[in-house]
Amino acid sequence: DELFAFSQTLVAEPRPHWQRHVDMQDELHLLRDTTSGRLLGFQLWHFGGPIIWGGKLRFDPRIRGLGLNLLLTLVTLDSA
Repeated sequence: DELFAFSQTLVAEPRPHWQRHVDMQDELHLLRDTTSGRLLGFQLWHFGGPIIWGGKLRFDPRIRGLGLNLLLTLVTLDSA
């Protein structure tokens, strides 16, 4: 599974623990390199009524600090 393999390069988690958190989420946003298609990050979201709860967030260290998590929050708010 691409998401699990990517996540393991950043944070070591047992598959059952990781899968439990993924299965609880409602929305997935992927960030890919536009040239190669390589996965650069993902964020999962959980909706609880009118509240959006953050889920899992995993970004390649090379794209951290660019505010992409804020952009994904705005996209999620627009789709909620």
